[in-house]
Amino acid sequence: MTSLPGLFLGRSRTIFLPGRADEESAFDIPAPVKIVHPMGGIMRRTVGILTAVAIGVVASLTTAAPATARAEASELRVHSVQYHPNGLDDGSGALLNREWLQLINRSKQAINLRGYTVHNNNGRTYRFGDVVIPANGGRVWLRSGSGDDTARTVYWNNGGFVWNVNGDKAFLRNRKGQSLHTCSWSYVKGRDWVRCPVNP
Repeated sequence: MTSLPGLFLGRSRTIFLPGRADEESAFDIPAPVKIVHPMGGIMRRTVGILTAVAIGVVASLTTAAPATARAEASELRVHSVQYHPNGLDDGSGALLNREWLQLINRSKQAINLRGYTVHNNNGRTYRFGDVVIPANGGRVWLRSGSGDDTARTVYWNNGGFVWNVNGDKAFLRNRKGQSLHTCSWSYVKGRDWVRCPVNP
């Protein structure tokens, strides 16, 4: 007769039962059915839920900063640049102030630009002071020459033109140094300004 431990090996076993001396009765016992404790499934589901929550928390922490920068970039950006003002430079600085870069804020909140920077391909950099750009399409002009800053216009106080007519790139960064927007152009005969794309 087959021993009972054989029933736990996951295979069917044939057991012969003694009958008369000249015959034996035989029948097959199917492989035993695996019984799972009901708490096992609950525990596995609970562990799975906790694992998913933990992964979600970690993912949100690792993506929060880049997401914030991307959202800010879509709201505050370089709208346009007049890089080649028309006219003769008479030394008064008037022509220099006709070279400008314009920022636009499409968010629903005003943004204080203190610590934000604008720079060109050569690394020439302007750092904003305590200037607030209004919400909902508010604009601020950065002029290359000299003058008294106002709520809408600030001055680079640079001794010469900033932007290269033959091709240049304007970079806008927040106070953390994160790139928010860029605007680039190449030489086009007769063109003196460029409207910057939303997603360069």
